[in-house]
Amino acid sequence: MSIKIYNTLSRKKEDFKTLQSGKVSMYVCGPTVYDKAHVGHAMSALVFDIVRRYLEYQDYEVSHVTNYTDVDDRIIQRAAVEGVDAKEIAQRYIDEYDQHLKDLNILPASQYPRATEEIDRIIEAVADLVEKGYAYPSNGDVYYRVEKFPGYGKLSGRKIDDMEAGFRIDVDDRKEHPMDFALWKAAKLGEPFTEIKKYGELFKFLVAFWLYNDGIGTIIKMATIYGKEINIGQIHLIGAILMVQFVGIPFSFAFGWLAKRIGTKKSIYLSLGVYTLISIGGYFMYSAIHFWILGFAVALVQGGSQALSRSLYGRMVPKAQSAEFFSFFSVSGKLAGFFGPLIFGLVSQMMGNSRLGIVSLVIFFISGALLLTRVDEEKGIRVAKEADALAAQNA
Repeated sequence: MSIKIYNTLSRKKEDFKTLQSGKVSMYVCGPTVYDKAHVGHAMSALVFDIVRRYLEYQDYEVSHVTNYTDVDDRIIQRAAVEGVDAKEIAQRYIDEYDQHLKDLNILPASQYPRATEEIDRIIEAVADLVEKGYAYPSNGDVYYRVEKFPGYGKLSGRKIDDMEAGFRIDVDDRKEHPMDFALWKAAKLGEPFTEIKKYGELFKFLVAFWLYNDGIGTIIKMATIYGKEINIGQIHLIGAILMVQFVGIPFSFAFGWLAKRIGTKKSIYLSLGVYTLISIGGYFMYSAIHFWILGFAVALVQGGSQALSRSLYGRMVPKAQSAEFFSFFSVSGKLAGFFGPLIFGLVSQMMGNSRLGIVSLVIFFISGALLLTRVDEEKGIRVAKEADALAAQNA
């Protein structure tokens, strides 16, 4: 007897056909483990347990996967209230949930992937959606652009215009459309900071990054202000800035090649040396050609310094904490960019022009590079691996 199943897309019952003969893959959304399980969790688990048992009764080989969402604002908030690590909160409620399933005589899933174990793949998927225009960043968060996908709402049979914003999707001025939903949420600054400080080399690198990245961001932000002050035309200003974006892409790959040969830290030192020369060269800039030359110099190192910094940071981050640590890296880097424009503005006001303001940014590159020399990359990587090994033992 053939099995018929209701197809939500076609709105009718259809013959059950598997992609592989005799094999069924079944993915069931699991709980977000921030609190005790409730009857809704039990219903979902019980319903799909019955489906699985029937398929196995019909001699199908079933691969049943249920995920645990073990990183979430509510988990972090509860951890902060209780004064414990977020991983401890997640593990507590995972253990409780597993026991409930046993008490209900529900078969364990074939696999229980955790969100924190798939962060690298999640980042790749989100980045791919952004690149293709299906998602967009906004203040550290990344949102799915629902209007980009013509088939959005097809399964539920609802149209975007008929959906009520705020019912299940938060209303937020940062969104392009009220129904856009978050794919990635930036960390709140206070949450992972205490954890990062436990990893000494990682923390030292983060502070070094804040310093030199502040200088990098300020050069880019203040370039047009300085250019206008010395009467460089708008066409040259815009053209040079566009050139930086396009030329910077191939050179970022070149820096990756260079890092493999001389090391990541040395490559970052090289980029900071170039930025230092750019700051000094800015003092002697008088014409559009000078502006283009300095813009090209920025293009040589901008993408490479950013990518290598993220790469070095990532190698010293324990995998289980990569989500919150990388979110903190992105958001804090932007907020740390306050002092560069402040110093630039103060020096420019005191001296009556922006020439010395540009030169003053040298302090960010030199101080960042000096602190970077104190970072023991190998020790940082070793500590991260030890933390991962300990987490695997306790899993």
